[in-house]
Amino acid sequence: MRYAKTRKAETRSRVVETAARALRRDGVDGIGLVGLMGEAGLTKGGFYAHFASKDDLVAEAVASSIRASCERMRTRSTDAESQQLSGFQAIIDAYLNATHAAAPEAGCTIAALLSDLTRANGPVRQAAAEGVAELVSAIEDTLPAALGAARRSRAQAILGMLAGSLQLARLESDADARNAMLSSAREAACRLAEIDTNRVEGSST
Repeated sequence: MRYAKTRKAETRSRVVETAARALRRDGVDGIGLVGLMGEAGLTKGGFYAHFASKDDLVAEAVASSIRASCERMRTRSTDAESQQLSGFQAIIDAYLNATHAAAPEAGCTIAALLSDLTRANGPVRQAAAEGVAELVSAIEDTLPAALGAARRSRAQAILGMLAGSLQLARLESDADARNAMLSSAREAACRLAEIDTNRVEGSST
């Protein structure tokens, strides 16, 4: 019995992970249950053994993928600070770079799905809203204490700048122009955070 429960949990986790990647790649309306379950190595018939509806799966996939982004942000910040570098700078450089821009399926769910999520209802919208709050907190924790009560509002503005800048960069087909846009956004984010440190490079968030 314990094996069966463990196997069911592992299968559910695989479906959620597959869905998170497919959502970022194709959008909420771009994935169907048959294709999704096939991508996870399963049949559509097994879907309802794990989820009540597609919205149920999308909400869990959104929550899971944003939580993973927050964990990566915090890990990058901690690693940078252990090397006497800016945790905020590490997050910004990891988010606004060419690798992340080129791979929406492996990156930030908010940037990849923002237009879909703002039109969503019920559990999907709630999962996204809660995820945004978590991302804001992860950024806020890296901002200078000198900002005081303004840290939260600055973190909210910075997250909006990150997601919006990444979306705009993805529209740009010229690599040099795209990189210039990302570089400008990194500099603007640091000015907003009132941080001026040595730049560190990272990978997608």
